[in-house]
Parts: sequence; structure tokens; C-alpha cells
Amino acid sequence: MKNKKTSVKLKKSIKAFTLAEVLITLGIIGIIISITLPALIHHQKKIIIESRLKKFYTVINQAILQAETEFGDKENWYIKNNDDFFNTYLKKYLITTHVEDLETSKKLLDFPDGSSAILNIYHMCPGTRCGGHIVFCPKSKDCKKGINSDLYGTKQFQFAYMPNHPDDRSFQHHYKKGVEPYKVYWYGTEANLKTYCNNTSGTYCTALIQYHGWKIPNDYPKKL
Repeated sequence: MKNKKTSVKLKKSIKAFTLAEVLITLGIIGIIISITLPALIHHQKKIIIESRLKKFYTVINQAILQAETEFGDKENWYIKNNDDFFNTYLKKYLITTHVEDLETSKKLLDFPDGSSAILNIYHMCPGTRCGGHIVFCPKSKDCKKGINSDLYGTKQFQFAYMPNHPDDRSFQHHYKKGVEPYKVYWYGTEANLKTYCNNTSGTYCTALIQYHGWKIPNDYPKKL
């Protein structure tokens, strides 16, 4: 008899949620998700960009250093076009999943981590205007249609390979170096990089990220 009374008391003490309470709870959860999800997505996008930019910078410059052991100083390399640059000096030391020619002889390189780069060498080497640009896409799909300056600083990031400009101070950050974030006409201040990143179609945004240790600053001028 006592067990029956206890059972009845337990049943009476259990209170189910009403439909209104369930809907209110779900609504609150939905609001929280709608607030936090965009921030999480943005944070994840930043991490991908930062890590792949840093990795590309490291990997391609390691390839150039390895090629120098075989071909000598890069300032003396013979480079007529993108085919020469890739096939002669980089191919052996870069791991790619796919390579193809784009418009005006630019060369697209796909990498195992899902990123890509477009080689755009337009000055013959050696020479006082040796080299050209390299555009990097943290996500391969953003390189498939070629170089688009409207995407600089958000989906495409500009580097430069210009090792032979000995008498031009404007190229001081590229002289005798490998692949560097584009820094032509930059004289060393963060304020300049922010201004250039914002006002020059994002040309200097890669250098701004490198300046912060390959981290996108909180006041980054572009919307990712």
C-alpha cells in the first residue's frame, strides 16, 4: 500500500513541458545560434586564410631555396615565362595535385590542402625588371577563373617574385628575395599597409597580414 502511495506522489510530481514552453525554448536556441554562427563561420574562414597563406609562403620559398642548390643564385636564373619558372625551377620541389595554363600564359597550380596559386611572370630573368606576380587563393575555386583584382585581400592574395631590382629603392623588400607579399613602394609602416590594403584593390593586404605574424588583424580593412 505504501509503495502505491509513493508511486502516485511521484507521478503527480512529474510535470511535462507545455507546447508554449518548448516553442519558447527553441526560439531562444535559434536566436543564440543566429547570433553565434556567423561569428564562428567568420572565425573559421580567418583560420583557413591565415594558415594557408603562411604555409604557401613557407613551401614556395623552401622550393626556391632547394632549386638554388641545383641552379645557383636565383638572381641569375633564366626565366622567360611561367613555363620556365615552374617546369625548370619549381616543379621538382613543389607538391601539386593539378597544373594547367590559364589565359595569357598564366599557370595555375593546385595544392593538396585545397589552395591554389597563379604564376604571372611577365619580365624575363635575369634583368633589371625580372619576375612578376604570384596570386594565391586559400580556396582553389577562387583561382579557377584567373586573376581578379576585385578579390584581392579577401579571396585572392598577391605576392611578388622580383629578385633583380638593385638600384630601385621601391623594390627594396623584394631584392635578392624569393616570393614575398607584394611590397613595392612600401616604406615600412603599418599605417601605409592599411591604407594601401584598403585603397589599392587589396594589393597590399597580404603584406599587412604578414606584418601581424600571418594573423588577420581585428581592424583589417577588407570584409572577408
